[in-house]
Amino acid sequence: MAQINKQQLKDYFRRGNKPTESQFEDLIESNINFKDSKITIDTDQNIGLDVDNPIAKLHVNGTLQLEGKTDYTGAKGTLRWTGTDLVVKTENEDESASWRSLVSQSGEITVDGDVIGIGLVGQSLSSRLHLSGPVLIDNTTKHTNEAMLNVMGSVGIGTNQPESNLHIAATYNQSLSGTVSGVQNDYNANLTGTVDGTMGNTTLTGTGTSFTSELAVHQKIRIDGGTYTISSITDDTTLVLNENLISEVSGQPVSVCELTGTGTIFDIEIATGQQIQIGTNVYTILEVISATCIRLDKALLQDATNATVYIIGDLLKVQDIDEATVLTIDKEGNVGIGTTPSAGVKLEVDGNTTLDGTLDVTGDTSVSTLDSTGTTSLATDGGAVDIASSGATTTVKGTLNVDEAVTLDTTLDVTGATTLS
Repeated sequence: MAQINKQQLKDYFRRGNKPTESQFEDLIESNINFKDSKITIDTDQNIGLDVDNPIAKLHVNGTLQLEGKTDYTGAKGTLRWTGTDLVVKTENEDESASWRSLVSQSGEITVDGDVIGIGLVGQSLSSRLHLSGPVLIDNTTKHTNEAMLNVMGSVGIGTNQPESNLHIAATYNQSLSGTVSGVQNDYNANLTGTVDGTMGNTTLTGTGTSFTSELAVHQKIRIDGGTYTISSITDDTTLVLNENLISEVSGQPVSVCELTGTGTIFDIEIATGQQIQIGTNVYTILEVISATCIRLDKALLQDATNATVYIIGDLLKVQDIDEATVLTIDKEGNVGIGTTPSAGVKLEVDGNTTLDGTLDVTGDTSVSTLDSTGTTSLATDGGAVDIASSGATTTVKGTLNVDEAVTLDTTLDVTGATTLS
């Protein structure tokens, strides 16, 4: 039995020839038996290879290997496997076409063995699937009992070493308005006055300087071509460096890095002492000079062209169907329910609150309506207590202990034991 080409098979069955059993076997072996070959062609002309019910024009159960240059053309463009690379055809503004690599270190998709990265250009892969950029999971069927993302293990957001089922770490994920541009290692602004110092020494003496208001400890500065880090600031005219001066300094200005923005509102969105991220580097703001200018603790570590500035955003935000925020955990761990937590307030609730248990209030507290059926202790460790300052009734159906100053602007109804000291 052998697979024979068409011309040989025709010769077997020419007029006057008497085909043999072996030649009939060759005829059978030279044709496809769909059943034995596990090939299915359905009524929609879908072809299945080892698939009984194909759902595509070619449905393969197994590995599909393409040799040489192979194109796939769809409604939105052409995808080509060149034999060594996966490229996509894109249309240019001048209506010409070009091919762009998808599978390479310079392209959109990086493949390294069994590790895949998407959107990582020049970055190393740190997981089996490493994505850079937003990911959209759309439950178009609206099935509430379908798991759109099923993770059998720990999930880390902002960390690749989660220590719980869900571990959220603070990241620089909130972008500021506008953009910034700057040159690497550029100390572009001179401060007030001049300085003098001796080569090999760490002390700088200023004339007409304002070190205490214009500089900060650990800030990097440039003097006469040398870059130094401030160790300490004694007063407006004396400071100490971490490094010895590399040359004699006489009547030289101190240069620092000031960053200028376009379309920025620095004076509203950020504050002195706050950290920002530009590219992959983090800087500390030493002064917000204006809406478009800030002073940094060091010069840019890499060039920035129309770059976005990021700050640490909230850890968690939950919104309702009208996009109103109903729960916030900010970067400091402060919790706001029905409101955004105020600075320094660990828990802030806008709305009625029911607490089933003991309530101990030890700090400055403002209570507009307090309805308690258990033990209530107010300011037991010191602090002012302002009860019902908005004119609402306060009802305590249990023990009330108050041992600090109390302001009561309305009715207090206590049906249990009351201790006022």
